[in-house]
Amino acid sequence: MIQMQNNKPVCTENILHITSGEMTANALRELLPQEEILPFNEAMCEGEVHIEIFTDEFYRLRAAAYGVELEDYLQKSPGSFMQNRLKDYPVLYLYFDYDMFCTVNIITLLAFLEQ
Repeated sequence: MIQMQNNKPVCTENILHITSGEMTANALRELLPQEEILPFNEAMCEGEVHIEIFTDEFYRLRAAAYGVELEDYLQKSPGSFMQNRLKDYPVLYLYFDYDMFCTVNIITLLAFLEQ
């Protein structure tokens, strides 16, 4: 449960805010400039994907789906952060909409958290 005071979350723990893309992240950064905000930059509703999320094969397939070099994909992908730093945050706030783009992305995020 999120406690709010003056339209701001009240929590003394480390919080990671995960947004659906850069635009939402930028808007949230204006509201919460001191918070850690991670844009979930994916478009999982297009292209192939590997069942093991944020693995080398997953990255290769996603880069191919976007038609970009692997290195370029990895610069925008949340995967490295998710694999290396997610455990530092006991609280996650998720900001995803109800459209197909966001729904598929949050399913991917939740599947990663489950694995």
